[in-house]
Amino acid sequence: MDRFQAGEYYEWSKLAGHFVVVHVVRGTLAALLHVYLERDAGSDETYLVLDMLVVDERFQGRGIGRVMVEIGDDIADQLSISERRLEALTESLVGLYAKFGFVRYGPPRSYPGWANPVYPMRKRVG
Repeated sequence: MDRFQAGEYYEWSKLAGHFVVVHVVRGTLAALLHVYLERDAGSDETYLVLDMLVVDERFQGRGIGRVMVEIGDDIADQLSISERRLEALTESLVGLYAKFGFVRYGPPRSYPGWANPVYPMRKRVG
C-alpha cells in the first residue's frame, strides 16, 4: 500500500474528473482506488480509467478488490460513461479482471523504468 503517499492521492482527488476511493477496515487502509475521466484523441467519447486499484496484502482474498471495481462501475454509471479501461500489471491480473467483464485489447505496453509490460483492458456496458 506504500506505492504512493496518501497525500499524493489527496492531491489527485482535487483534480477535475478524478476520484479517489478508500476502503478502511478497523482503522487500517485496506484498499484504494483512483479513477479519472479520459478521452481518446480525435474522439468525443469519454471513458473512465481505473488507474490505481490497490488492496493491501493483509486484506486480499476477501472480495474487497471486487467491491472497488464495482465502485468504479458505479462512478461510470452515474456519469453515463459506458466504457471503463485499466492496465493489468501482470498476466494473472488479466484473468482476475476478466472475471469482472474486462477484455484485453491491443498489445502489451511498456513504460520507461518499468521492468514488465502492462496489459490494456476495457469493458463496455449498456
